[in-house]
Amino acid sequence: MIVEKVLVESVQLTTSVAVYYTTSVKVHAVIGQATLCNTTGGAQTVKIYLTPPGASPGPENAIIWQQSIPAGQTAILAPMVNHGLVPAGSSIQALASAGASLTFRVSGYERAVS
Repeated sequence: MIVEKVLVESVQLTTSVAVYYTTSVKVHAVIGQATLCNTTGGAQTVKIYLTPPGASPGPENAIIWQQSIPAGQTAILAPMVNHGLVPAGSSIQALASAGASLTFRVSGYERAVS
């Protein structure tokens, strides 16, 4: 069964890499939409990783690298759309150039696996 779901619920990114979503052994996930809202008065940059289980975030699994988000703007992160998070333990990880500056939200679908 496929279930529409918010995968990352409107969180403010930190300046250190953090895990914002991880697939469980019971589901595969697909990203349907991802946005970043810059709530500050200056441009901020972001790095986002789709990290396989057991791997560390880095250039080899980056999906967004140093993308600048203008002050007061919301960016749709088209490169993330339709990417799958398979196998279990795959994660969405991210960091921002300044803490409490970028609000991150990701929605998509989870499909049960047996």
